[in-house]
Amino acid sequence: MSGSVWRAAAGFYPAPAEGTLARLAAAAAVPAAGDTVNRLTSSFGLSQAEGLRWSADASLAQLQAGSGKLPAGGAAVLKAELGASPAPSS
Repeated sequence: MSGSVWRAAAGFYPAPAEGTLARLAAAAAVPAAGDTVNRLTSSFGLSQAEGLRWSADASLAQLQAGSGKLPAGGAAVLKAELGASPAPSS
C-alpha cells in the first residue's frame, strides 16, 4: 500500500490519502473483542476526526465521543457525516 496514495491509521479503514471525503471514507465502527462489524453485542468504538460526526436513532443506540452501545441489543443504523461541529448551546 503506497503511503502517497493510501493512508491507514488505528481505528480507521484504509482510505485515499488525499481528498475532501478521505476522512469519511475511513470512518469505522470498531467492534469489541469477539464481535464483528455485522454483529455488535456490546460497546464498540467509533473513529474520531475533526469534522466527523456520528448519529443514530437515540432509542436504538447510545453514542458518545469515540464509542457507542446498543442497549436493547437488536440493530441500529449508524451514520457518519463530515461538517462543522454543532455550536455549543448557551
